[in-house]
Amino acid sequence: MVTFLATQLNIPISNNPLGSSGQTLPGVNFLQDLVGTLLFLGEIFAVLGVLGAAVIWVVSSRSGNIARTHDGHRMAISALVAAILIGGASALVTFGMGIGAKL
Repeated sequence: MVTFLATQLNIPISNNPLGSSGQTLPGVNFLQDLVGTLLFLGEIFAVLGVLGAAVIWVVSSRSGNIARTHDGHRMAISALVAAILIGGASALVTFGMGIGAKL
C-alpha cells in the first residue's frame, strides 16, 4: 500500500539497507505491511480527529464556551500537524537518510 502510494505521488523510497530485494531477513515483508497499515490507519484517524475537533470548535464557539473553543482549536491544530507528519513520514525518512548518507 505504501509503495503504491509512493509511486503514485512520485515520492522516492530510500534504498533498503538489508538488500535490493528486502528479503535478507525473515519477516521483512510482514513488517513492511504492518507499518504501511499503521500509517494508513493513523492518517485516517488523524483526519477524523481534525473533523471532530473542528465540530467541537464550531459548536463551542457558537454557544459561547470559551474554554471549549480553545480546546477545540488546540485539538484541531494538533490533529492537523499529526496528519501532515504521518502523511509525509516516507518523505521525511528519505530526507533524513539522504542527509545521513552525506555525513
